[in-house]
Amino acid sequence: QFDRIKRGDRYWFEAMPALSNQEKQTIKNTTLRDILVRNTQYSTSQFNPNVFILPED
Repeated sequence: QFDRIKRGDRYWFEAMPALSNQEKQTIKNTTLRDILVRNTQYSTSQFNPNVFILPED
C-alpha cells in the first residue's frame, strides 16, 4: 500500500526531476538521528544510532 501511495505522489522526492541522483541518495541515507542532530543542540554522540531504543544505564 505504501508503495502505491509513494508512486502516486507527484511530490515524493524520488519523482522530482529537479533532484540529482546524488541528492536522492543523500535523502535515502538520512536517518531520524541525522534530522534530530541538525535540529537540536545535541551532538551525534548523544543519540543512539537507533533513536527508538533507549540506552541502558
